[in-house]
Order: sequence, then structure tokens, then C-alpha cells
Amino acid sequence: MKSNDECIKEGTCKNGVKINVEVNNKGNYNFYVIDDNNGELTLIMDRNLGSNIAYITKEDYEGSKGTNYGEYGNNNKGLLTALKQLEDLTSDWTNIKSYNYILENDMDNRNGNYSYKSMEIKNVKARLLTYTESAKLGCTTEKDSCPEYLYTNLNGTGDDKTYGYWLYTASSFYQSDGWMNCYTKNLIRHHVYRALSYGIRPVIKVKK
Repeated sequence: MKSNDECIKEGTCKNGVKINVEVNNKGNYNFYVIDDNNGELTLIMDRNLGSNIAYITKEDYEGSKGTNYGEYGNNNKGLLTALKQLEDLTSDWTNIKSYNYILENDMDNRNGNYSYKSMEIKNVKARLLTYTESAKLGCTTEKDSCPEYLYTNLNGTGDDKTYGYWLYTASSFYQSDGWMNCYTKNLIRHHVYRALSYGIRPVIKVKK
């Protein structure tokens, strides 16, 4: 683990500090600090892993005994497709400790009618950001509200379009939608079946 900031040796790292992490003996990536809890850092990668990833596809929805996917998708089974992709793409990160996480849809801080049941994912190297975490870090639904380190390497133009990355959170008002951080530097909703130019951005834990 390397950084130009002395906080990894002494003191507390502020959000947005860049940390280079060797995830395995084949490569390393840059991450940004989003929390420093007594020397245990929570980091988010500076770019997406994968591309053209749906929140949940019809195949994965019906494979989980879902019965009403609809024209634009259904979020009541959670983001099964994105989670499978995340686990596959980080499974060889042998230098990163595995954790168990309880996923509870945080309902984007509203009292809507839709959600998915809490689920546990076990022995995984990475998770995704939630709406609540993103909002705590400064993101709102207004354009240009997110801090710079949450939208690095996102662009909505050119041949290699990378529009955004999925969050854990499903929309509480629109059952066809999930939340994401967008290249326009804000939180947006989008239909869960949509995959074009959407990716996933790993969140990991490391000790200093």
C-alpha cells in the first residue's frame, strides 16, 4: 500500500486521499479513502471494473424465483447480476482480506413502498457503495454535487462511454430502478435491466 500522504503511516486519512493497493502479485490499482476507522481504511476504486453490467438481468431475476420482471426490470431481488460480476472480477485479489456483508437496501432515505429483502454475501473481497454512503460523502441528485474522487474515469462521450456505476440501493418509489453515481457528478436512477456503459466500482477494506 502506497500513498504520497503521510496519513498511512501516522494520523487519520481524510476522505479522497489516493492510495495505491497491490491487490495480488499480478497488479495494483488506485483507490480513494472514504473512511478511516482507527487504522482500517475503507477505499473505493478510482475506476469501474467491467462494463455493460446490469443491476439485475431477467435471467438472474427469474433464476432467483422472481415472477414479475416486467418490461424495464424489477429491483425486488436486489442487484444480483452486479454482485456476481463484482465477485468474479475480484476473486483473484489474493492480497485483500475477505469479509461477510449484510446487504440491507437503504431505500435511498425515503419512505417508498419498494425494497429488497436483506441478504448476506459471504467471503467476498469487495462490496459496492450505498446511496446513504454516497450522500454522506457529498453526492445529491443535483449535477456537479459529487466530490471529484467519486467520478474519476467516468465520461459520457466518445467511443469508450462510461456513464456511471451501480450502487447497492434500489429505488423505493420505482420498482424498475436502481441508483448509480453518474458521470454528470450526481446520483441518478436508472432501469435495472440497462447495462450499456454501466459498470461496478469496488469498495474494499485494508489495514494501514
